[in-house]
Amino acid sequence: MTTIKKQNSVKNIQRKNTQKLTLSNKPVRGLLFAPYEELKKNNICVISWDRITIAGTLFAELNRSTLLELGWHETKLINGYAQQFRLMRGRKQVAELIRNKHNGRNYWRLDTSNHLTEKEKEKLTKTAQLMQDNIHITRLDLAIDFINCKHSGMKHNIYKQGTSQALFLDRYGTLETLYAGKQSSNIRYCYYNKLKERQKAKDNNIPIPYKTWERIELRLKGQKVNEWITQATKMLKYFKMPTIENNQQLKGSTKIILASLIEHPERINELASKRTRAKYRKLMKQYKGFNTDWQEMALAELNRRIPELNKELLDLDSRLITQLFSID
Repeated sequence: MTTIKKQNSVKNIQRKNTQKLTLSNKPVRGLLFAPYEELKKNNICVISWDRITIAGTLFAELNRSTLLELGWHETKLINGYAQQFRLMRGRKQVAELIRNKHNGRNYWRLDTSNHLTEKEKEKLTKTAQLMQDNIHITRLDLAIDFINCKHSGMKHNIYKQGTSQALFLDRYGTLETLYAGKQSSNIRYCYYNKLKERQKAKDNNIPIPYKTWERIELRLKGQKVNEWITQATKMLKYFKMPTIENNQQLKGSTKIILASLIEHPERINELASKRTRAKYRKLMKQYKGFNTDWQEMALAELNRRIPELNKELLDLDSRLITQLFSID
């Protein structure tokens, strides 16, 4: 099922469009880009962790002085005991520790973001080391960025049969954000216009060479984090750009039906016969009517980056290697 929503009212969009945006010559903090001159190139694909959440036993009261020395700020005090700690950079929160009482009084969750300096990463590593040996990953968000790429313009889609979608459009009907999968699911995909998102947030650090910036994210929770390589590969296999109108190999009704299924893959069950359904499933699997340039570029970059991405998880805490051994 596909749900389509307007992202903003016309009035709100017109008001936001009047806001002044300043671009910057600085690279984006936290992204694993090459030197700044590399950003001026086209067809850039960057893969990085956008969010890492670990959890485990932490005796916060016993380690309170250490946490404060590391720069954590106590919040949400109940009977004198902190229920949350925040790591700040000026007014911006870059990480948080949250007590999860459902799993026990001393069970804490450490949420990190991709926008960290080396000094902040060192503080998080020292914080993770305060946790007991039941430390484990509970959530991973993997971001795949396409910057100044051919075929930009939010023209891609996620073609995973049987998965619900929610689409958010701007006032002109252009796609801004696409979610595949329910929010409560352990696997969810999100494809969105990252450049527009940062412009709406009045971010003054967007590098000048960025003409287009689109992102697809893999969001994993629970046991699915152990499968992050497999799940990232699957997500990219579903990520394609329909080019049915330019496909000269398809004729007549076949082209029309396939075009409809590309936009609404869940409608394949409306086809009359089992043989016809099998025919169109085969066509969709063979990428008939799809451009897969971004998919192939991202799969190659993912394969190259796997060792580094695993190392980043282990740099946070080496005990996570027990969990990572189960990653295929």
